[in-house]
Amino acid sequence: SLIELSLQNCNLSSFVSTNNPFESLLHLQRLKLSSNHLTELPENFLDKSSHSLISIDLQRNRFRTIPTLFGRIV
Repeated sequence: SLIELSLQNCNLSSFVSTNNPFESLLHLQRLKLSSNHLTELPENFLDKSSHSLISIDLQRNRFRTIPTLFGRIV
């Protein structure tokens, strides 16, 4: 199964929480979302992989808020 996913410089601006593209990534360890245009993340966007996630790169985006999910990962 996929453990590392890089979506850097993909011009991403949002993820729709009703159609979560990360839902099936149960063993994801590293996620790179840097250098996009993200302004927020859905609260549930990493629920299925929060136990296995080691790092997430959110640099160079346009975030207004950060979901409380990250309090559970650390």
